[in-house]
Amino acid sequence: MKFVMIVNSDLGPGLAANSCTVLGISLGKAFPGMVGPSCSDADGTVHEGITEHNIPVLSADSERISQIHRQSRLNENLQIIAFNRTAQSCRSYDEYRDRLSVLGTDNLDFSGICLAGKRKQIDSLCASLPLYR
Repeated sequence: MKFVMIVNSDLGPGLAANSCTVLGISLGKAFPGMVGPSCSDADGTVHEGITEHNIPVLSADSERISQIHRQSRLNENLQIIAFNRTAQSCRSYDEYRDRLSVLGTDNLDFSGICLAGKRKQIDSLCASLPLYR
C-alpha cells in the first residue's frame, strides 16, 4: 500500500501545514493500523506511535489537484481523502457541512488530497509531481 499527500502549491505555509495536518488526521482515522505502537526512549519517556509508512508530500496547483481527484474517483481501488478551501474558511463544522452540501465536487477548490492504494496506480497519477517545498 502506498500513501501520498498532494498539497496545493498556491497556499501559504500556514494553510499548507494545516492541510497536511487535517489530511493526516483523516488518514489515521481511515487506516488506523498504519500507526505503530508507542515506544519508550532510554529515559523511559513514552512516545506515541507514529506511522509505519512513508508519506511523501507533493505539490501541485489547484487545477492539477482537481484533475488527479477526478481521475482517482474513477478507480475504485484508490482511497481519496480530500480537504478543501471551503473547510479552511469555515469557523465551525456545522458551517462547513452546510456550505459543502450545496457545492458539487467539481466546484471545490482543494487545499490538498491524500491518496492510498497500489503503488503503480498512485505513481501513474502523480509520479511527475515535485515534493512540496
